[in-house]
Amino acid sequence: MASRTDTNPRRTWLLAVLPAVLFVAVLGFLYVRAQRLEEAIGTAGSPVIFIFSPDHGRNLAREDQRTLASFLEAESGLAVEIRVASSPLDAIEAFGARADIGLLGLFEYLVAREEYGVRAKLCVLREGGAGSYTGTIIVRTDSPIRSVADLSGRRIAYVDPYSTSGFVFPAKLLADAHVHVTAEFAGSHAEALARVRAGRVDAAATYAGAGADDAEFRSIATTDAIPNEPVVLRPGLSEDKARRLVAALLKFAGTPEGHHILGQIGGISGFRAGTDEEYREVLEIARAAGTTVYDLVPEGVRIESRRRHIDYVP
Repeated sequence: MASRTDTNPRRTWLLAVLPAVLFVAVLGFLYVRAQRLEEAIGTAGSPVIFIFSPDHGRNLAREDQRTLASFLEAESGLAVEIRVASSPLDAIEAFGARADIGLLGLFEYLVAREEYGVRAKLCVLREGGAGSYTGTIIVRTDSPIRSVADLSGRRIAYVDPYSTSGFVFPAKLLADAHVHVTAEFAGSHAEALARVRAGRVDAAATYAGAGADDAEFRSIATTDAIPNEPVVLRPGLSEDKARRLVAALLKFAGTPEGHHILGQIGGISGFRAGTDEEYREVLEIARAAGTTVYDLVPEGVRIESRRRHIDYVP
């Protein structure tokens, strides 16, 4: 028996365009829903989420969190909730979920920028209004090593693979000088210096000023300037809300209470305007040290694996 063919052109046209119409309708619904959710951010039922990295949050007491949140709310007119990330990975991935503003470590920011498009809005200032710092290479005072060139073939203690002043920038300094060393990771700045003191290594990479008051040590080289970590905003946060939050945070830093609390979370003395561009060189230096942005934070490989849809096996 011959099959019947629908010869109704109107019906044929409707069947052809219906999927496209439904697709557009769904997109429209999702867009309107997203707009409403965005508009609700800053209300009591959907507060602004301010995430702190573990390093910044470990000294931020509950009472300090409440004080900061209350001040930001009063000044910005937005409901604010302070959260402290449990790990660098948690701090980064918060911006893939619900975080709106955050104070991240330098490398945490770089990965969050790569993954979620966060943007630097403020740069942390420390003692004397410094917006950057440097790394240094330390040797014992009685060491015959006088320059970076003298380190060739020697042993050096780095801090860890995620340390800016204790690995990435000093490693770039040695690479630029074409100096090859035997490297080991000490795990902390203090331990790196202890290994130099004990003669277990010939030099240590650390932050400028470490061991400066100790007559047993002297510095033989200083790295390029390293920008302090930023306060970041997620993409999509309205300019008005961003402006209000930033203004409130700047005002908080200028109060005696704010100065005390910020000082507790990393010796912060204030903030200045910051941009993503000023951190571009950090990425270039990291690449020169033989690392990718995902190598720069603990568990960064998990993020990269997920991004590439590869099962991660530790």
